[in-house]
Amino acid sequence: MRFFARICALLLCMAMLFTMGACHKKGETVMTIGDVEISSGLYLSFLIDAFNEFTQHKDISEAIGDTAVSSAKDYFEYELEGKDAITWIKDKAKDLCSEYAAVKSFFKEYDLSLTNEEIEAIDSYADYYWENGYDEYYGGNGVSKESYRETLTFYTMKNVVFNYYYSKPNEETGKGGIKEVPMSELLVKLEEDYLLVETLSISTEETDDKGATVSKTDAEISKDKAKLEGYANRINKGSATFDEVNKEYQKEIGKSEESTQDTTTTDDGHNHEEGETHEEELKSIYPSTATLYSINDTDSNGQSATENYERFLDIKEDNKIEYGKATVVNEGTNQTLVIFYDLSKDEYYADQCRAALLKSLKEEDFEKIIDEKIGTLTINANNSLVKYYSPKKLNFGEEDNHNH
Repeated sequence: MRFFARICALLLCMAMLFTMGACHKKGETVMTIGDVEISSGLYLSFLIDAFNEFTQHKDISEAIGDTAVSSAKDYFEYELEGKDAITWIKDKAKDLCSEYAAVKSFFKEYDLSLTNEEIEAIDSYADYYWENGYDEYYGGNGVSKESYRETLTFYTMKNVVFNYYYSKPNEETGKGGIKEVPMSELLVKLEEDYLLVETLSISTEETDDKGATVSKTDAEISKDKAKLEGYANRINKGSATFDEVNKEYQKEIGKSEESTQDTTTTDDGHNHEEGETHEEELKSIYPSTATLYSINDTDSNGQSATENYERFLDIKEDNKIEYGKATVVNEGTNQTLVIFYDLSKDEYYADQCRAALLKSLKEEDFEKIIDEKIGTLTINANNSLVKYYSPKKLNFGEEDNHNH
């Protein structure tokens, strides 16, 4: 989320606006959806989330361009999806409230509950973020910590319902898997969105006695290429593995050999030791020295970071490299030995990446299911409160507020 409390006094121009909670009682019901009541605190939390989503939307970012944004009011000058900012934000907040009610309804219908681990994670996130600025950002707009925690609970519950539909049935309870996605479909998507690669590169440049970067001689470059091609031939003949030739090269250039077990990182964010089993002894058919790249890779800030995926995809397509064949390619100032592995044959990675694959495959279908459930629920809104809690009254200044 993009937060403004500490960014250049971003909302200083709103300092004179009266606060959200000043004239209304704590915990008023803003709307009832089905049998679910939306309190003022929860509604305001969703309103803030909607405001954040508006400001981060790619169309808004493109519309703003290099224009300086000095206050939240500046955002209200833009339109999104044919709606003015205020209407879009209010409609989105209402949508979030409706989704919240739908998810609560699904939990009741399917007798679902959160695990202790999920509850502990929610509590941990709520404590951490509330103590690191959210008390000002949300609390300053009439949202109590408990109301903020409830929004986190909602997002977790929504994910639980998603998995109940599309993931495997729960091993202990047998529940779920209403529309389980078969392994064959996961494998197709895995090959489309991921690359499993092993590489060994030798630079065509070196550092001279003065510390400057200079090009190697043609003879040196040719010698390095012959070395890599020799490695590739040995791998392709089956007389050596990539790991063996890589260790051989590292020893040759004087780098210390790592004594730790080989690992590979998958998009569940964990390293998996060679030989480690995963659910019914499921193991990768490929070397654990390979690295997995995804079209959906992100950096530590959640921003797109697909440079490596795109780099290797270009190498594979430009050189028409077959799966499993060690190939030497010229890559800028590097000569690189590269091997690509056919992920459509590896159930281990499909299982490890199941959450991301399901999201890519079924997120739109799931939103339709949510919308269908919302269509069965009656919405009764307190229009005076909806009007009162306007995005224009969001206050990110220093004012005190009464939490709901």
